[in-house]
Amino acid sequence: VHLTCVLTNAATLTTFFAGGHNFRDVCEQIKESTLYKSFKVNRDKVCLDRLPTISYTGVLLPEQCVFAVGLSLAAFGGFWAFYLIGRIQAECVRRHAALKGKGKTVLARAPPVLWFLSYLGREIGLEDLCRKTGRLGQVSSFWMLPTACVSMKHSIIIHGLSAFFFFGLACIHVVCTYCIQHNLILHEVVSNKHFERSCRFKKVLLRCAAAFFVAGVVVYFSLRFTPDHLYLYTLGGALGQYTTVVWLMSGFSTYYVDLTVLLDLEESNRQQDIAL
Repeated sequence: VHLTCVLTNAATLTTFFAGGHNFRDVCEQIKESTLYKSFKVNRDKVCLDRLPTISYTGVLLPEQCVFAVGLSLAAFGGFWAFYLIGRIQAECVRRHAALKGKGKTVLARAPPVLWFLSYLGREIGLEDLCRKTGRLGQVSSFWMLPTACVSMKHSIIIHGLSAFFFFGLACIHVVCTYCIQHNLILHEVVSNKHFERSCRFKKVLLRCAAAFFVAGVVVYFSLRFTPDHLYLYTLGGALGQYTTVVWLMSGFSTYYVDLTVLLDLEESNRQQDIAL
């Protein structure tokens, strides 16, 4: 699934530029300038050539076909993969709780890097968190479908809202997965150096996300009072999207290690049950 997303984005960008397309071509096609009439923005300034977002590279043919088919396949694959990860995590917690005689009372604790979650005042079972996180990932995958199939040429609102929900839920999923992984190590459900290394990498990603957020806020208010703020916002939006995609790809890449370790653990437990 991860490789499908990477190859799709690479193929779409390559096809976009190899076909001689540019930002102005897409801007004219989707009539983006009509969005900014209320801002009294010069139409020519809106359609100046600038860095296209991923969505822009999936508007014109033939890259639209590559974009739609590739991301749709990734969405269906992700729907299954998120279910599998959530199920295996929950099964590991359930088995650990049974061995310790705790039933389903293993509670999730907020990792130090997510200290603010401790102030929510609500305790949640770790197994329940695993299952809910799996469903969250599936919902995120669902929103990838309209993002892929409904281009900005068809409907900017539908495409934009779908992309917002997909990216937002996917980012939350990385946070929840880190929280689960931290607790699996904390409660000694999983003891594996590769699993711990994956957890530390996610921790670094979360710190980077906090730094990106602060930088984004600073840049936003710095550009807000400049004459060309709208043009600069759209340029910054493209950079922000590519940064978010790289961040998500980095986070999702660790899921392969997580799932491999958990599947090996489940197989080991199954062999022990057979031996007993």
